[in-house]
Amino acid sequence: MPQVTLNVPVLVHQLTIDGSPSFHLRPVFLDHPVATHRRYEQAVNVLKQEIHQYFRQERLDRLGVEKLLWLTFQPDLQLRQIPFSGHLGRQYVSGKFTVLDFRLGRHAFQLFPAFDNYLSLLEGEGHSRAELKTRAEETLEALLKNIRKEQGNHLEVEDFVAPRREFLTTVETNIRIGAAPIKFDQRQERDFFRQFLPDTDFDGGEEIEKVSFDLNQLYPGGLQRAFYRDELATRLQQIIYQAENTPLVLIGAEGAGKHTLLHEVIRRYLSETESPMQARRQRLWHLDPTRVIAGMSIVGLWEKRFEAILRHVRQPTGKAGEPSDKLLVDNPIALLEIGRSAQNDLTLANVLKPYLEKRLLQLILIATPEQWKIVQERDRSFSDLFQVVRLPASQPEEALRIALRQRRRLELENQCQITIQAVRQLFNLQRNYLPHKALPGSVMKLMRQLATKYRGFTVDAPEVRQEFQDLSGLRERIFDESMRLEEAEVEKVIGRELVGQPEAVRALADAINAVKAKLNNPDRPLASFLLIGPTGVGKTQAAKVLCRYLTGNERQLMRFDMNEYIDETAVQRLIGDYYNPEGQLSGKVRYQPFGVVLLDEVEKAHPKVLDLLLQVLDDGRLSDSRGRTVDFTNTIVIMTSNLGAREVASQLGFQTARREEAQIYRNAIENHFRP
Repeated sequence: MPQVTLNVPVLVHQLTIDGSPSFHLRPVFLDHPVATHRRYEQAVNVLKQEIHQYFRQERLDRLGVEKLLWLTFQPDLQLRQIPFSGHLGRQYVSGKFTVLDFRLGRHAFQLFPAFDNYLSLLEGEGHSRAELKTRAEETLEALLKNIRKEQGNHLEVEDFVAPRREFLTTVETNIRIGAAPIKFDQRQERDFFRQFLPDTDFDGGEEIEKVSFDLNQLYPGGLQRAFYRDELATRLQQIIYQAENTPLVLIGAEGAGKHTLLHEVIRRYLSETESPMQARRQRLWHLDPTRVIAGMSIVGLWEKRFEAILRHVRQPTGKAGEPSDKLLVDNPIALLEIGRSAQNDLTLANVLKPYLEKRLLQLILIATPEQWKIVQERDRSFSDLFQVVRLPASQPEEALRIALRQRRRLELENQCQITIQAVRQLFNLQRNYLPHKALPGSVMKLMRQLATKYRGFTVDAPEVRQEFQDLSGLRERIFDESMRLEEAEVEKVIGRELVGQPEAVRALADAINAVKAKLNNPDRPLASFLLIGPTGVGKTQAAKVLCRYLTGNERQLMRFDMNEYIDETAVQRLIGDYYNPEGQLSGKVRYQPFGVVLLDEVEKAHPKVLDLLLQVLDDGRLSDSRGRTVDFTNTIVIMTSNLGAREVASQLGFQTARREEAQIYRNAIENHFRP
């Protein structure tokens, strides 16, 4: 499928939509595709993507060739706004209308974009400017009369009047064109069953656009900026854009800015070239491994597809000696899993190895330390091919400077205002509740959400607290430092719902006050309880009461009946395995990191499950089957058990002190659980 560089003449209107200025772009001689965005650079990128998407879905037949010719038709255009006023029947019309003048051969033409691209021909040569204006006024009057007649003698003039500001520009983009057979060239296929077989001949240029995205298309406005990372960005640019095609892995915690740093490298590379969209420039394709095998129903078909993609990346123009493109994958574990079946162990990584060993192309991986550890454990020969670059998280002072720089960009993009108090509140919440999340990503993610949500408004500290409440599920009185909790009031509220258990009420109230004051260990869960007693005394009710006080809804309680985890495979079900990577426990807490975890009848769980829970209680974290770290430091873990209840019940008929009951329960626990 050949690649073509298009220079598309574009008409730009600056409009006001929902009270904020926006740019509306459309090709001059076609009414689609169109793009609208508040920022001009983003609008240009959207238009490029729309053009790219149109020609990716359609193969060129006779109609498609005509559209392509109109899209690239680029005469010497003159933009004018012609004033027109007069009566059309009983309606008075006044305003300026857009007219585009151009010459072609011996004739002059006038294009009226607002009137379905009506094109008027002026025969002859040497038309003066006054003659062109007079002819445009006559054409406008005729068009307006026809439209008024079609609309029932009433004309909405605002739909046709030119905007206050508009201009012409040229947008350059690259597309791949697939030619459809002309009808009289088609041959009838006599084999009836052949029509049910999939096409086994893959075009690498066409397939790579189905499974990946060209990050060069985001230049310049769509690429993020990495501030205060100049030294590391320069080093990465030297490694990536060199002739040796060295495989590279960028390792850093989630939120450290790995994707942003790569965007900065691409931006610098393209800004150093005179024409960054030229085909000879190396492209960086963001590949989604899961899409490589999508739709491949026959054994061995995905290998042919992937081989075609790799051949195209190696020689994108089909010419020997041209620099190869780059591949970016941010899900490295998928490379070791996708493709494996009951018949063979071939994976995407196995197909990539020969290309990487011979340096025929460059593969860039983005991974967290936990993910990279799994890659090394599963396929050491594959991981040894990569040069490792580690990206440390930003320090709080540097993260604050980055956030302030990004704040200006978000304010321009969303036409909003983010106050300093809002930024301070974001960092306070990050320090208190997200200390294990890397900076600046943990702060910037929430700031982007706020800027998008409050577009056109002011974002202050109350809006930040409301957004954090929606994100975490916690009530504002829990995390708002300006709101105080009275210990007696907390005990009173809990005691109304947990009747007859004064010790449990005091323990839960102390936990709530510790969470409020942030006196808990930051490397462990907010609190952990082991509630022991016979059935029906309110152990589960205590967890519900605590969850209701913290979140306002007991349905957010994460409950696990441990009598369902009594076999050896229980650990795999909790943290996931190869076939079911989303564990029941790890997945639940990963999507709901704030809340109460109830482990009911914990004594019935398998010993390996208890070892797993010990890690949660001690470290406040857990790694699932894909190497993703699940944070338990914002949860309260409550375990319930009936151990010792039978021994206490056997004391009926005798007056047993509460101290003796407590000792019986403690002995039962120590005898059942390992130290």
